[in-house]
Amino acid sequence: EPGDWVSNGVRAMSSESVEGADIEVVLDASRCQGYGICLGIAPDAFDIPSGSPVAILIRSTFPAGERAVLEDAVRSCPAQAISLAAGPNVASNG
Repeated sequence: EPGDWVSNGVRAMSSESVEGADIEVVLDASRCQGYGICLGIAPDAFDIPSGSPVAILIRSTFPAGERAVLEDAVRSCPAQAISLAAGPNVASNG
């Protein structure tokens, strides 16, 4: 299976993952240091509210076409607080 396990148990998909599948951005707030690099790279996904010491997700699920930008945010985070996972692309029955 493509992907790598990260320390928090979330499976981060590699670029070999299924094309067309949604991508879920995972932000580990306990690791985030509030550098804001992610915000500069992917402002549709991240924000740092006024007075907050850490970033927050303002949107967590993205189409596969935005993978390159999101992977750039993952690579650029000095705190390694961002990972990607397969997003929910099947409707829930509940």
